[in-house]
Amino acid sequence: MASEKLAAQALNNSEEQFAMGDVRDEFTDVVIEAKDAQNHIADQLLKDERIMGVIQKMVAKMVWKKFQEGGAAIRR
Repeated sequence: MASEKLAAQALNNSEEQFAMGDVRDEFTDVVIEAKDAQNHIADQLLKDERIMGVIQKMVAKMVWKKFQEGGAAIRR
């Protein structure tokens, strides 16, 4: 949404034409950037047990709360 080039293409083309334009390259760039960011985060977690422990506790708390709120598909 921050790309002025894509905004111009969206305003001046049909949806099909837009889909065949630069949106593919922009989308690929976003996917690669997200992958790189996630790899960086994963590397940090795996290298530092302290950080891994803190994040693990946070995630466990969030998951536990969701189950408590009825987010579980299976209840016993």
